Amino acid sequence: MTLGTDRMQLLQQMEAMLQEQPGLSEADRAAVIREVREALERHEAAPATLDVAALRDAWLSLVDRFGEELDASERDALARRIEQAFEPLQHRAVQDALEYERRRKAEGDAPAAEWLARRNREHRSASAGQVDVRPGA
Repeated sequence: MTLGTDRMQLLQQMEAMLQEQPGLSEADRAAVIREVREALERHEAAPATLDVAALRDAWLSLVDRFGEELDASERDALARRIEQAFEPLQHRAVQDALEYERRRKAEGDAPAAEWLARRNREHRSASAGQVDVRPGA
């Protein structure tokens, strides 16, 4: 199975991050990359069910498992970079897009569009109650 563009970019970012870890052996690096590729391929089969938190947790678990060769500061730095790489995927808009796609496939275009419109109204209502504290706002 081949990975989609977004997932391939994520894998490439993670591979580059692992390459920068001097204490990680080539065998461990290859094992981590293989496990992540397999996890991404499993998610590729069902993109609307991508569980970002589970995927992030799997990466962090790999750092713990293979990070024994890294000192604490290297392990912490790698964990922070993983958190940063996954942070954009945890935004409400991304999660809504994934849920919309899941609903569209399961329920059809019209119900999914209605759900998304309702979700956007809810978000606007919640945002309207917040005070904008930016300078000049």
